[in-house]
Amino acid sequence: MSALRPPARGGSASPASACALPARAASSSSPNVCPSCAASGGARESELFDIVAGFVHSQVLYALVELRVLHLVAEGPQTVQALAAATGLAPERMQLLLQGAPR
Repeated sequence: MSALRPPARGGSASPASACALPARAASSSSPNVCPSCAASGGARESELFDIVAGFVHSQVLYALVELRVLHLVAEGPQTVQALAAATGLAPERMQLLLQGAPR
């Protein structure tokens, strides 16, 4: 099993070379999906999305901790403008950060 690729949902490890994505062989039904990914029913795309989403969520959490936003809201509800002023961010950027935070 590859250290970078988790076991497939069926239980066995999937080899990294199973995806023919670089070849981008076009099929009539789905021109933007390689044949092996199309045959897997989109499982690889789903796994990749999960990995990327996890990374994004970790970066949002890191920013919230670094900016001490969690400490600020622990004192009580705050407006976006108040949080932005306390952290030195533009209000638009604070709004984006808060929208990315897990609920």
